[in-house]
Amino acid sequence: MFYRKQAAMAGIFIAATLFLTLGLAFAETAEEAVDKGIKYYKQKQFEEAINEFNKAIEINPNLAEAYNNRGFAYIYQGNFSQPISD
Repeated sequence: MFYRKQAAMAGIFIAATLFLTLGLAFAETAEEAVDKGIKYYKQKQFEEAINEFNKAIEINPNLAEAYNNRGFAYIYQGNFSQPISD
């Protein structure tokens, strides 16, 4: 009985470790999100660009490039108040 509990706990630990490891391996960096945003921006897909810049800001709130690019995307949408805060 005791062995089954140990085996179950070990299985849970291994599954959790694997889940976290795979999650980190597929996690997008802030710089990758900015790069995607720039691609959308160049294609004039401003809403998608803003979404990518928002992701970058969530990952790294100190990444000035994401705020700057998001501000330009807002301007091209005709939103002139949001870029001021960015």
